[in-house]
This record gives sequence, C-alpha cells and structure tokens, in this order.
Amino acid sequence: MNRIANSTHRRELSRSGAGRLGLAGVVCVLMASMLLFTASVRAQFGELVAFESPGDTTYYLDAETGDDENPGTRPSRAWKTLSQVNSTRFAAGDRLLIKAGTSYQGRLWPKGSGRPGVPIVIDKYGEGARPAIHAGGETSEALLLENTQGWHISNLELTNTGEKPEAFRFGLSITVEDMGSAGDFKLSNLYVHDVNGTTEPGLGEGAGIIWRSRGARVPTRFEGMLIENCTISDCGRNGILSLNDFADRTRWLANVGVVIRENDITSTQGDGIRLTGCVNAMVEYNRVSKAGGKEDGETGGAGGAGGIVLIGCDNSLVQYNEVWETAGAKNAALLCDTNSRDNTFQFNYTHDNAGPMAAVRSAAPNEKPGQPATDAGNVGTAVRYNISQNDGGALRLDGPTAGVRFHNNTIYTGADRETSAVVILNKPTPPTTPGFPGTPDSPNSPTGTILVNNLFYTLGSCTLDLSLVPDTQLHHNAYFGQHTRPEAEDGSITADPQLADPGQAQTLLDRLDGLDGYQTLPFSPLRSAGVRLKNHGNHDLWGNDVPKGHTVDIGAYQSFQGSSDKGGQPAQPAQEP
Repeated sequence: MNRIANSTHRRELSRSGAGRLGLAGVVCVLMASMLLFTASVRAQFGELVAFESPGDTTYYLDAETGDDENPGTRPSRAWKTLSQVNSTRFAAGDRLLIKAGTSYQGRLWPKGSGRPGVPIVIDKYGEGARPAIHAGGETSEALLLENTQGWHISNLELTNTGEKPEAFRFGLSITVEDMGSAGDFKLSNLYVHDVNGTTEPGLGEGAGIIWRSRGARVPTRFEGMLIENCTISDCGRNGILSLNDFADRTRWLANVGVVIRENDITSTQGDGIRLTGCVNAMVEYNRVSKAGGKEDGETGGAGGAGGIVLIGCDNSLVQYNEVWETAGAKNAALLCDTNSRDNTFQFNYTHDNAGPMAAVRSAAPNEKPGQPATDAGNVGTAVRYNISQNDGGALRLDGPTAGVRFHNNTIYTGADRETSAVVILNKPTPPTTPGFPGTPDSPNSPTGTILVNNLFYTLGSCTLDLSLVPDTQLHHNAYFGQHTRPEAEDGSITADPQLADPGQAQTLLDRLDGLDGYQTLPFSPLRSAGVRLKNHGNHDLWGNDVPKGHTVDIGAYQSFQGSSDKGGQPAQPAQEP
C-alpha cells in the first residue's frame, strides 16, 4: 500500500464515524490506526517499503512545492519529503530528480537495485545549487545505500554535523553484506562537508564517503566503484574511505573495478583517500590537501595518516595526483601500507608536506608461529617519475619491506629546509613476537631496495643514511647542494643539473601547470646519464617516452624525443629487479 492509499484509507475511516461502529468497530479502527502509524514510522526510518516502482520511471522531489500525496512523476506533481523516497523501492531505469536549491533535514535511504547497464539515477533538476541533505548528527549518514547495487548519484550536497563528534558518522555510506558481489556504483560531483565523526583509527572513524564490503555467510566484494569530481572537506578522519572485511590474506577477496578520479579533498584529520582490499585500482588526478591535521592545531593526525593510502591492495596505480600540506612528520603524502603487493605510485606532484613524499610500510612477518599469514607484507612497491617540492623527505621505509623500487624521482628542497632529510630510512620495526630482534640483518629490515636515477636538489642540507638497510642498491643518482651520503656510489653526479626553473611550482590549476621548471635544459649532465631497469615504465610525467634500448635520464624528466628504437646513447643492460 503506497502513501497515497494510506492517506485515502485514513480519510475513509474518519468519515465512517467510530461512534456508529460499536465496541468491535472501535477496536478495529484503533488497530487499523495503530498499524498505519507503525507503517508510517517504519517508512520514515527505511524499515518498510510502502511503494514498489515498476522501473524506467522518473520521480521528482521538491521540498518547497511538493506533496507526498502526489504521484511524484512530474515536476508539478513532485513528492515533498525524504520519508516518501525512503519508503519507495526503486527499480532499474528509475530516476530520482531533486529540485536544485532545495534543502532537506534527515537521511536519504533509498531502496532497490539497478541491473547491468541500467542503473538507478539520483540527480538534480532545474538551475541552481546542488540540493542539500543535512543529517544533523541524528543518523549515522546523510545518504545510505545498503545491500544494493547499480546506483549513479550526482550533484548533491551532504552534511552530517552533530553537537559533538561521534563514532560511525559519515556523509555517504555504502555497505554490502552477504551479497557475493555488488557493482556499478558511480558517485560524481558531490559536495560532502562538515561531517564530525571521530578521528581515532579503528574506532568508528568518520569519513565523507565510506564504502564497505562484509559478510558472515557469503564473502562479498565490490565490482565497480567510480568516485569522480567530488569535493570533500572537513569530514572527520577521512575523505574517501574503503573498508574490506576480506582483505585478510587467509580469506582474500579483493574489490575490483575501483576508480577514484579528479576529486578535491581537504582538511581531513586522517587520510585524504584510503583504499583497503582492492586489486587493479586506479587513483588519479585527485587533489588532496591538509590531511593528517587536527582542529586544535596539533599535527600528525590520530594514529598516523597519509594523503593517499593503499592498504591490503595489489597491482594498483596511484598517478597524476597532487598532495600538499599533509601535517605531521610521521605522515606521508603517499603511503603504501602493509599487506600490499606490486603497487605503483607515479607522475604525482607533492609539495609542502611535513613528512616525506612517500612511505612504504610492512607489518609482516610478525605473525603468530604456526598460523597462516594474514598479512602479505609489502612487496614490489614502485615509486617513480614523481616530483617532490619542499616535503619533509623523499622516502621512509618502515618494517620488512621487500623490493621497493624508488627511481627517476626529482626531489627539491629549498634553503629554508636546513634539517630535512632527503631520504629517510627508519630503524626496523620494533619486534612484536619472539625471534625478530629488530637488528639490521633481521627479518624486520627492508630488503631488496633500489634507489636509482633520482635527483636530489637541495639548497639547504640533507642526509642519506643507509646504515640500517645494507641490502640496498644505490647508484646513478644525482646530488646538487649540501648532502651527507655514502661516499661510494657508481654513476653518481654532483654537477649542476641545469633544471629550467626549479622550486617555483605552486598549487596546480592544471595537471602540468607550473611543473615545466623541473625539465632539464639541453646540456644538462642528467641526460642519458641514468641506467635502465626492468619494468622501468613507458613514459614520464610529461608523456615523453622512456627510450627502449638506450640509456635514460636521471630525474623525473625524460628528454628523449622520437621513436624509442634510435637515438640516445648505447644502452647498459637492464638491471634488477
């Protein structure tokens, strides 16, 4: 029974006159009224569906002139409240259009699922600002999707500010449980802000947008999640957060088809973007600023943070992002956290971060003896062709990372960064189980690290200390300025690298605007002075080819022009790994 039928039923009961029905009639009327009241309350909180859409229908919502007694299928006959929407089960091909400039208090919790190629769409209609949904801290989220799929949501404003921060408070939340798989989610051009969730990690930390796969009976994952062109600010600990209960390697089921693209995220007290339990994810062209900071002016966030973070991810790509002003020396602009394999961070521009441009962390092999490893450690992370300007370091390795490849990056620090270490390699992770004493030759030390073809351009002073990680290949790097580093290094260069105009790039208005100052001039000693590695990459930040069969340039810029089978200097053999 839909809400129009409910209203008609109530009017008919009123006209019938309870006094003419006798005691039995009065009882019936009271029971019917109670049932209708219960149905209304349930519909308001999303527990009962009162109307089933046939699909392929457009519905309109207008808080100013709408009426829930209307069918909702024309702008002049629009619905009025979120309650009406929440009591409707939508179907494939439906569209819910919300009038521009209108505002709603409460939570939007629509039901139903689209099907492949035929999603359910939520968007605005008319000219003006995005329609706004303000949860006011009364519910955990301003927009909730639960055990559903096939939703494309665009052009909404979402807030959720309570009297004080609380756990599990979000702007938009998508949860799938015991479904097996759920796909075709697209979130675009959303403005999510002022969500005061808690900031402590693992304790119901808040987020602007959160999506989570879970299940006690059926392993479940996302198969298609696109988040693009969204603006997220002041949202508790995280901007965009994914959680996956199946990131544990003993029951691994990774999300697929994940793309996080061209979002603006600022002022999070923890991570700007964090992906958990994904494979072949793409994180590109995002702008993340002021992650890891606290409202009271303290730095470092709660429990460590990063601008863009991968944890429990494989074969994922983080590229063409800008990350700046991440607070706290322990926090990194780009963080590849533990339980991750073969991820690549390339073509990014990081600047003015308190901590390093990149950090790679591994918690393994600290597993309990005799039990299967739940954590794959951190293997094969590549950090290449990035530009770092005035960050608090270049690279930090935490724990027993394996096979980190840090090559062809340009690291610039100005004269005001006298105490900055260009490359920070931390002490081994303290032992948590017997047998891992944390000495340089213990399983807690990084192994197989490569630092090759990087340019460290320093107007202040910096330190390169590899004493705690002897298993490191260090060669063919360029150093300009004051450096404390190992004396012996094959192929190193200390001459002026002759960059066009380094240190002048600011916050970018375009993808490459302002970075041309890091290109080398024609007679730069960096040209053709590097060594080619296996899996070296095909091109640089500017799209210039990395020559095949020839030597490469040192630094992020590759000057090679033309086809990759001619020109350049004779190649050295590709080096491992």
